[in-house]
Amino acid sequence: MKPKTSLLSSYKKKKQLRQLKEILPQVFENDLLNVQKLRLYLDNEVFVNHEGYELQWFDKHLAIQAAHTISNAKLVVKPEKSILKKNSENILIEGDNLEALKLLQKEYAEKIQLIYVDSPYNTGKRFGFDDHYQLSGKDYLEYLDQLKTGRVDQLKQHRIESGEIHTPWLNMMFPRLLLSKTLLKDSGVIVLSIDEKEKSNLQIMCNEVFGEENFVA
Repeated sequence: MKPKTSLLSSYKKKKQLRQLKEILPQVFENDLLNVQKLRLYLDNEVFVNHEGYELQWFDKHLAIQAAHTISNAKLVVKPEKSILKKNSENILIEGDNLEALKLLQKEYAEKIQLIYVDSPYNTGKRFGFDDHYQLSGKDYLEYLDQLKTGRVDQLKQHRIESGEIHTPWLNMMFPRLLLSKTLLKDSGVIVLSIDEKEKSNLQIMCNEVFGEENFVA
């Protein structure tokens, strides 16, 4: 849940924005602050990048939030589907894997030796499952509307179209990688299947989550 914002703090923010607009009206569009224009107006030294070197995409913060949101789901045993239920040490979970990863945290955090992930390849096709983690061009432009982004030139068009294709897939995969890390032992290994379409993005995400120094092959 998001923390509640007091009316007083909201009023202060609006007052500060009005004061900034009086000083720098050129960095505003109507009543909205354009951060890109502000960056162009001020020296680069004014801005500190706390993130360092990493892969960035739109709504990455929501993907991180998705990993830390508490699940309301429950694991329910199905005796009629169980085999050797008294002697078996195995568990088969059917359901959303993001919810399952959250539910496993309590009992299995830092206890898992091997995780194998057959992740969607984002081919744009539909098999027995959906492998189409993409947005339409129209939807993605609406998604970027706060930046006043348009298809102005070929380079910008390529970046927009890349975002249309990759952003939903990145937002799907990132929280699952974060939760997988918390399940692994220090000596644990995660193995992921992928093809060339998302291989480079997956590599950079894994470097961020697990540490580039831990990459094996």
